[in-house]
Amino acid sequence: MQEPTSLTASNEVNTKRKGSSKMAELIALHRVAESKKSEGERICYDPYAVYF
Repeated sequence: MQEPTSLTASNEVNTKRKGSSKMAELIALHRVAESKKSEGERICYDPYAVYF
């Protein structure tokens, strides 16, 4: 069984990560999908989401 890591150790690993997070990528994908809906159906419109 793996030893639990401390919050400090976890934060050190996260600050060294390169690139975008999986959560940021998923949010961008949802914004793209939402922006492609018709004006009457969509909640938000983000013309730049496709670039992220």
